[in-house]
Amino acid sequence: MSVGSSVAYVVMLHLCAFRKLEDDNGKWICTLQDLYVFFAVSQSKNVFQKHLDLLVTKCKISPVRFLSKIFTAEGAFVAVQVESLHSFAFLCSQLDESLHFQLLAEFPSLLVPLSSENQDIRIAAMSCIEGLCTLCTRVNLKNGQSTIWSHFLEELLTLIVQQRRLILSDKNVLPSFLTSLLSSSCHSLLVPQTNGHRFNQSIKNDILVFILGSTLKLSTYAKLVILSLLKGIGSGIMHVKDVESLLFELLERRHQYHVGNEKSCHRLSKTEIGILCLLLESCTVLTSSSDGPIYEDQLLEAVQLGGVPYEDPAIVQPCVTLLRNLSTSLYRSLKTEKQEQLFRSLVFLFRTGNGDVQNAAKEALLRIKFTCSTVVRMLDLVFEQEVSSTGLAHGMKKKRQMASLNQISETSGKNALPFLSSLLDILLLKKDLENRTSLIGPLFKLLRKIFMDDWVHDVDMQTSLDTSQTVSSIICYIQQTLLLILEDISASLLTNVPLKEDILNTFDLKLLVECARSAKDEITRNQVFSLLSTVAKVTPDKVLDHIIDIFTVIGESAVTQLDSHSQREFEVLISAIVPCWLSKNSSIDTLVQLLQQIDIGTLSVEPFMQLLVAMKFISDKLQDPEIAFKLDSGEDSGDIQALGILSETMKDLGALRLKHDRRAVTLKSINSWGHLDESAVESFKQMCLVIVKLVDDSSDDCNIALKIAAVSALEVLVYKFPSNYSIFSTCLASVSKHIQSDNLVVSSCCLRTTGALLNVLGQRALPELPSIMENLLKRSCIVSSSVSSRIISGEDNTSTVSTDSRESLFMSVILALEAIVDKLGGFLNPYLGEILKLLVLHPKFAPGSDTKLKLKADVVRKLITEKIPVRLSLPPLLSVYSEAMNSGDSSVSIVFEMLGNSVRTMDRSTIAAHYAKIFDLCLVALDIRRQRPVSIRNIDDVEKNVINTMIIITMKLTETMFKPLFIRCIEWAESNVYEIESVRSTTTDRAISFYGLVNKLAESHRSLFVPYFKYLLDSCIQHLSGVEAANITLPQRKKKAKLQEGSNDKNDGNVTLTPHTWHLRALVLSSLHKCFLYDTGGLKFLDSSNFQVLLKPIVSQLVVEPPASLEEFTSIPSMEEVDDLLVASVGQMAVTAGTDLLWKPLNHEASVLMQTRSEKVRSRVLGLRIVKYLVENLKEEYLVFLPETIPFLGELLEDIEFPVKSLAQEILKEMESMSGESLRQYL
Repeated sequence: MSVGSSVAYVVMLHLCAFRKLEDDNGKWICTLQDLYVFFAVSQSKNVFQKHLDLLVTKCKISPVRFLSKIFTAEGAFVAVQVESLHSFAFLCSQLDESLHFQLLAEFPSLLVPLSSENQDIRIAAMSCIEGLCTLCTRVNLKNGQSTIWSHFLEELLTLIVQQRRLILSDKNVLPSFLTSLLSSSCHSLLVPQTNGHRFNQSIKNDILVFILGSTLKLSTYAKLVILSLLKGIGSGIMHVKDVESLLFELLERRHQYHVGNEKSCHRLSKTEIGILCLLLESCTVLTSSSDGPIYEDQLLEAVQLGGVPYEDPAIVQPCVTLLRNLSTSLYRSLKTEKQEQLFRSLVFLFRTGNGDVQNAAKEALLRIKFTCSTVVRMLDLVFEQEVSSTGLAHGMKKKRQMASLNQISETSGKNALPFLSSLLDILLLKKDLENRTSLIGPLFKLLRKIFMDDWVHDVDMQTSLDTSQTVSSIICYIQQTLLLILEDISASLLTNVPLKEDILNTFDLKLLVECARSAKDEITRNQVFSLLSTVAKVTPDKVLDHIIDIFTVIGESAVTQLDSHSQREFEVLISAIVPCWLSKNSSIDTLVQLLQQIDIGTLSVEPFMQLLVAMKFISDKLQDPEIAFKLDSGEDSGDIQALGILSETMKDLGALRLKHDRRAVTLKSINSWGHLDESAVESFKQMCLVIVKLVDDSSDDCNIALKIAAVSALEVLVYKFPSNYSIFSTCLASVSKHIQSDNLVVSSCCLRTTGALLNVLGQRALPELPSIMENLLKRSCIVSSSVSSRIISGEDNTSTVSTDSRESLFMSVILALEAIVDKLGGFLNPYLGEILKLLVLHPKFAPGSDTKLKLKADVVRKLITEKIPVRLSLPPLLSVYSEAMNSGDSSVSIVFEMLGNSVRTMDRSTIAAHYAKIFDLCLVALDIRRQRPVSIRNIDDVEKNVINTMIIITMKLTETMFKPLFIRCIEWAESNVYEIESVRSTTTDRAISFYGLVNKLAESHRSLFVPYFKYLLDSCIQHLSGVEAANITLPQRKKKAKLQEGSNDKNDGNVTLTPHTWHLRALVLSSLHKCFLYDTGGLKFLDSSNFQVLLKPIVSQLVVEPPASLEEFTSIPSMEEVDDLLVASVGQMAVTAGTDLLWKPLNHEASVLMQTRSEKVRSRVLGLRIVKYLVENLKEEYLVFLPETIPFLGELLEDIEFPVKSLAQEILKEMESMSGESLRQYL
């Protein structure tokens, strides 16, 4: 269509529109919208801009509302939304006073495009905001029409305009801005904290009413967008009456159509479901400044699933939303009756058929703090079946009767078992339930019903015969879970022995024995035995009353249960019962005679007697005269044997585990004798003193085994009795003295025991710290020097300093250091230098050494950065760098890993005090590539660690801190460094290191770093255009490659580069690619000027030849990697430019006219790959270049090289698919 005919068409439609709209408004409004969309997406829209403005201003309907419907519509074309916003801004500039108040009142609808994912739409919306702001200065809001927004709108618009840069750069800023502005408290790093103080609470409420009131008049999609923006305000949005009504309406429709299956109303759309979820989430956020209602009934309604399919999103999504946002404060704010209803619903949802709902219910139950009284109430409901037949108490209101009957029906009969199973699973998971001991009585009551009463039979009769097997398995599952819960609660009481009488009376030992007899399967019976074992530790007196019955049921079970697991359970139970007997009756013979009267099945007498001997040793609490005699005697063999028995007994006590086929429960301490009384404590101290005496009196030469046994026994006792006994301080002083023992095994044991003692004593060990550190450091130094000297002299040292002993010693050193740093980190300032040298420089703790040592050393190094203040740890860490350089790659890498970890722990004030010193060291280390010290073999790995530390620093800097540092880096990279032998510039190596840093900065900071490329523009052009010379040797895989100087012969347009220049250009291209990729801000770096300056240097890389034998250099990007990078860089350059005015020279120079006719196959392929990238990413916008592209494709389709020909065919096929016609006729 010609321009003239188009104009005629426009005029005709204008006339029709203006005349007919008055008569038939509904019919012609669609025509008007179609006409507007047609010209908005037209490529010639600039020609008809005046007609569009005329169309909007002269139509008889409200132009403001007409435009808002376009830019708030879901799925509208970007071009249409942008054009409608331009028209809105145009109206703001007009002098038509009749539109002024309409425009200002339409402000809330602009929040929809202002939050768009597309930046062009956000920019256009911001221009409308600015237009409204200007309009406010021309309109007297205080006179004329009285509106709710007249007293705050101008200031609100001004605030938004002031945040223009942030809002346009990141779509997440707008919701943070509105939250901080309108809520009572908001802490966001994206917007200034002062925003929340601009308006008082009354005006904030008026703003909310204005925005939400206007929002509810918009489309469903617009409601969802604006409500999402205001989500951070929480329940504050529910104070608007119309929003509350919207919630009620959506819940009612959900209940009628989706839950109740009433088709008379409309189903909820996907967008309406989203709105419902947002409103429910807002209801769950309680604000301190709000005394508004809590929507109890609505929240309960949201968790009702009904009998509908679980995949219906209208049912599932609101339920999951509420569950994920349910908090303890919200739960406790409900009335008690509502709490119980909600809890009952959560129990049902815990085993629902939908995985998302089930997981959300589980997380909610673990998160909220419900009470044990609620659990007891649920258990009572399970057994109140008789209420349904006999009625409720006299005088109860009918409504309350019906509610109670509904509760009972939900938890009784055929629903009882699933409900009970879910409830018990929750109790098993809920370890932090307050006052769990109050559940012991009700749980034993449940245990009786589930094992002994007819209740189970009644439930089974109410269930169909087809599911009887399922009912049986559920009952078995409930029994086992109930026993596990009781065992877990009982085990938690072991730390509180002795218990109060009322708690002890809740344990029913007789019932447990009856349960063991009546259990129908071995697993359940073994679980009863496990519970009995634990209860015996809690209430040993009750066990004595039933000891005959317990041993009898053990004997009966042992005859039939021959598996190893059952045998283990029998042994554990006997191990718990025997001390109870011995505490009251010291006669073992009496117990044996008693047991001989009982059929103990497969338990033979010999192992049983061995068990009794062990239990006798335990029950006497280390006060047996024979043991004391052996410790005091001078017989080494007896000493060692006694210490061995002691150590093994302690270890075995902590190793017993109660297992189940589905779960495993580990008890903290299975023997009550661990809770020592005063006399036992005194005996314990005396025993430790005897052991310490053995440590001190034994000479290194004669009694090595005795000393090792004594020190090991102390270590075990420390772990098993982690109490604050003063005797441990004495033990520490003695043990630490022997760290310097000439015997490595003794030294290793002393180091481990020292670490164990430090973990128990904490800061109480401070007086011994100087002695410990002196001995530890000397021991480490002596062993390291001894090993080094033997290796240098070539002596065989396996007989005196075995490898295993050395490895064990160094592991002991690192374990002791871990305890020292953890418990006494703040007092290590005098020793930090030596500690860091050991951890940084010692090869045993570096990568490449023993894996376990290295991992443990990593833990200690990280612990230093976390436990020791930076002001103390940083100076020695910076000082050790020079020695690390002499030590090698691993040591330098460790230094910068620790620096990075230290920076991560710094707050703002600490960063401000130390960032310059750390960055200076990083810049010094970054020069390793140029200096190439002999000690550094793998420069690339070290450089990566240095750059990583620099990135961590920059992530914590403000722009005012970062900018001077970056300028220094540029000056450092461009400075000339001269060799002594010859006046030759070697800045290429620095440039490689620098652009490696730039790459990581762009990758980490993304759009925030893009503006800094203006400082790099000349450097990038220089490195891509010039041919760098170098005289550097690079690491090779097989042999040293001959480095060829770059050829300056450009007669054929080709250039061959040296390896390091190839490396540099690859880094420059990679940096520019990231720049183009993240160049999404309002002020783009890649404007027309920079585009034209960079185009030729980048495109020139298509004809550059890679270095000879490139594959021999391990650290340099391969040709394939650079080719991919080159295609991505040129392609992204076009995408970011975003205008056909710049695409044309790129298309002409880069891919078709210049490169596809090259003699080099690689250049032709690269040119075609760029064309393919442009076609795939620009899509229909690339079709304007078909006339100039097709002739070259025709030539390439006849190319003799298959890769070229096949790629050209792919491109042609893609173009035909986009254009919708065959292009072969034009070839």
